Amino acid sequence: MESATTFSAMGPRERIEALVDAGSFAPLPGIASAVLAGPACVGGEPAVLAAFDATDAGGSIGWREAEQLIAACELCQREGWPLLLVIDSAGARLTEGLRALGAFRRLYRRVLALAAVGGRLLALLPRHAFGGASMLAFACERRIYSERTLLAMSGPTIIEALGGRDQLDARDRDAVRKLMGGKSRCRHGGEEQRVADSALAFREATLRWMEQIKKQTPPPLDQRHGDLQARLAAFGREPVPPSPADPVPRALARRLEVLFPRGYCAGFRDGVLWGTAATDAGPVGLLGLLGGEPVGACRAWLLAEGALAFSHAHPALPLVLLMDAPGHAARSADEQVILSAYLAHLAQVLHHVKERCPLTLLVTGAAAGGIYVSLACPAERVWALPRTCIMELPPRAVAQVLGAAEEEDRSSARLLALGVVDRVLSADEFARAGRTLFDRGLP
Repeated sequence: MESATTFSAMGPRERIEALVDAGSFAPLPGIASAVLAGPACVGGEPAVLAAFDATDAGGSIGWREAEQLIAACELCQREGWPLLLVIDSAGARLTEGLRALGAFRRLYRRVLALAAVGGRLLALLPRHAFGGASMLAFACERRIYSERTLLAMSGPTIIEALGGRDQLDARDRDAVRKLMGGKSRCRHGGEEQRVADSALAFREATLRWMEQIKKQTPPPLDQRHGDLQARLAAFGREPVPPSPADPVPRALARRLEVLFPRGYCAGFRDGVLWGTAATDAGPVGLLGLLGGEPVGACRAWLLAEGALAFSHAHPALPLVLLMDAPGHAARSADEQVILSAYLAHLAQVLHHVKERCPLTLLVTGAAAGGIYVSLACPAERVWALPRTCIMELPPRAVAQVLGAAEEEDRSSARLLALGVVDRVLSADEFARAGRTLFDRGLP
């Protein structure tokens, strides 16, 4: 292996072979997909590698790719081996629509579960990691970038399409790299590391990490939570939690009165709801992202803060998440602080909290993108009211990638069949389902 070999220019098999001990990689059996995965040895130590093929629909993640990655996670958990993700992906496979969304829900839940039981995960990022692929990177305990890497929840063209050129001029390569390039991402410190764009540099960084995990554990959740708050503060953004003194808008109050006829006490600020409610089976916690606005880093952090605070104050009580948010924000200000980190952290917090507090997500309006993943993957049950609008990404973002596309069937039957939700029920049926909110393992 020559040190001059450019890692970013390699294909998936070449990248794997550059990282592992010669002749040790054995591909997992399975259906053809844009992910090549299997066990190998790295520096004499067993590991499982999964590499994305960017020449296959941009390395996007559809149901086939999700199944291959789930198999890799299961092998890691069974054998106690680390998982090395070589991510070069545009994110969700938009041509598959809701099928890809349901598959990614299963995949991300599996990744969260692997990390929660002590699995060790490393992300190697030679070129692109957008959307759900960037959230996979931040489910890992360390990320290795090069100067060629671009990582963001929304790619440059989507940020420009949704926010205009005052947010980002996608044609300005310097501006794009300054916002989401490897050097920019690593300025935040922590578990971000930048190396030369060579196969040798990526292998050496991998070997160092393989040695370090024998002696070190990942940073605790509370530390990561504090670090992300400090990052917001460094950019002049101070999340303020809602209090009971912050009034709930009348239209939302009427909806809550139907969902919780026995009463509720909550505050609402900047699209975030915190509070408690009464049900026929007892009190529950209440958190929400409501108001129909995209979710950025501050709101994601506030919801994580609310979940941690509730679980500490009321262990074992159920927590209900309400969602009416048409995706994650496509704004430069959110990408400056790495929105992917906040959405992945929210999912990790909720996965942790559900060990103490049964967790139910109720979609009351819109749901899409990374914020749907953050809430739906850790939830024990995902319910939706009739006529809600659940999609992979907002239509304007999809049109920017695919151009004109046929309207997808988003009927309740299809949402259920694809595993996007577990149950569709009326507001009155939800109001009578209090006992189920206390149950574990039931959809």
